[in-house]
Amino acid sequence: MNAINRRNFLTYAATGGLSLTSSLSLISAMSLTACSATKINQDRAIISGYSHTDDTGKRLKEYGVLALQAKNKVQHNKDSYAIISDFSVPNEVHLATLFPNQKSILVCSRKPGASLLKYSLTGKLLAKLKPLENQHFEGHGIFSSDEKYLYVTASDFLQGKGKLLKLNSNDLSLVEQFDTQGIGPHELTWQDDEHIAIANTGVLTHPDSGRKILNPDSIQSNIVLFNVQDYKIHHVWKVPQLGLSARHLDRMDDGSLVIGCQYKKQDQRPACIAFANKAQGLVFADTDNDSLHWDMQGYSASIKAIPNSSQALISNPRGHLLTQWKQEKETAQQLIEQKKIEYKKGIKIHPQGEKAWIS
Repeated sequence: MNAINRRNFLTYAATGGLSLTSSLSLISAMSLTACSATKINQDRAIISGYSHTDDTGKRLKEYGVLALQAKNKVQHNKDSYAIISDFSVPNEVHLATLFPNQKSILVCSRKPGASLLKYSLTGKLLAKLKPLENQHFEGHGIFSSDEKYLYVTASDFLQGKGKLLKLNSNDLSLVEQFDTQGIGPHELTWQDDEHIAIANTGVLTHPDSGRKILNPDSIQSNIVLFNVQDYKIHHVWKVPQLGLSARHLDRMDDGSLVIGCQYKKQDQRPACIAFANKAQGLVFADTDNDSLHWDMQGYSASIKAIPNSSQALISNPRGHLLTQWKQEKETAQQLIEQKKIEYKKGIKIHPQGEKAWIS
């Protein structure tokens, strides 16, 4: 086994049109787990899951969580980043994020049978929730504004129904669960103080067959608004094309949603970026740009709205692209810029929108 693990982060000016400002390579021993003495600035904290690789770059079935902090908003070399934490976890990580108190880390996996995990910054397991009976987690979670609760997506694989679980954020115990009016809910985000937007992918899976899609010919995706006051679905945006699976989303400054889809068939490459609000409905961006859609290979990954703007960054790892979009109110939504960027996925944007870190 290779005793050294390499992680890469690229830093961009977020609102300036994807201008590359620097490239950062961090090298640290895999056994490093001690918390640094640096006080955490959540605005500059970068939390990421990773897979170990061998000397040839082949992924091993060994996983970890890395927490970094950018010490300087201007300088972006190795010495400008502090390692907060680096520890091993049992399964491949889909989401790792700080708890609001900045003293612990939530780790979500999509692997069938994987538990939801809460760790201290030193890698000590603080709480664990196994999947409920006949369920598996779908890899995403968000905290309530009062920090008392955690909402996570899950699937009942026997009934073929999506679930939203409300958990106690302290010990991850179940408070209540609700139907999401769809199949395979994935990412979720606060649309306003009372509504959670949830992307129901429409993709049915079962732990006995891993992540194999069991309904390839009937995938019907939607986006729903779930009200946390009366526990009802208040609005639904239906994705019109079968096989086009809404997976990731974020809230724009004006309350609209920016949505990234993945096309689960091979017969075409439809537009896979959309914007949604109640007034205009669900509108796909640049629908006539066939060359772009083929370059993207019908696959989007991380979706992040840029604060203080009408723009968003989206990663397209299969097409090796990073794309920047602007939502126009009176014209079609426009692609601002695209860059070739090999295999990049995760995106974190500074709360003021001035910088973006790409993993």
